Amino acid sequence: MVTGYSRNGFAYKAIECFRDMRREGNQPNQFTFPSVLTACAAVVHCLIVKTGYGTYKLVNNALVDMYAKRGIMDSAVKVFERMIERDVISWTALVTGNTHNGSYEEALKLFCNMRAEGGISPDQFITASVLSASAELTLLESGQQMQLVWKAILAASRKHGNIENGERAAKTLMELEPNNAVPYVLLSNMYSAAERQEEAANIRRLMKSRNRSKEPPCLWGLPQCNEVHI
Repeated sequence: MVTGYSRNGFAYKAIECFRDMRREGNQPNQFTFPSVLTACAAVVHCLIVKTGYGTYKLVNNALVDMYAKRGIMDSAVKVFERMIERDVISWTALVTGNTHNGSYEEALKLFCNMRAEGGISPDQFITASVLSASAELTLLESGQQMQLVWKAILAASRKHGNIENGERAAKTLMELEPNNAVPYVLLSNMYSAAERQEEAANIRRLMKSRNRSKEPPCLWGLPQCNEVHI
């Protein structure tokens, strides 16, 4: 009964049924709890709209995150699309939700849209989520899309000093774009900034052995065109 009410949009009925079930001494199971949580989410969302807080970015971010974590992605997307203003938290909630729910290609498409349409720079949280999505995919619809994703990950990793993610992105790009010197340059710079000079020198030697030219990283739209240490 609880599940039936919840699935058909009768949130209050679902909660009442759950309360009556508990009063009668019946124990909920693994099917009951998800239905009750879904009903509670609907009630909270309804209250937000009724009280006039449905246009607040902070509130909408919480709604997107709540629906995404519950796997109710259609509702998460609806809230997201109706938002007048979005920030990196808005995008992160939706990208992470798609990743956790197995929609890896959708997660990567959203990530690309965030960069292209939203003009928002990724942080370490959304980068981690995109890395997880990329790891689950063996082939994307577009090879160019894969390259754009890894370039954005590398740029974000450099900005936040995340060498582990930066190494992974740079080495992937070295395979995807074997003639491109930028991954070598950025990874070497990351090592140098972290005072890992031996590893930076190894990358420079690798770059030289492969005859890669020293191109500035501004080719990817990065502002640090004059910060190349190689």
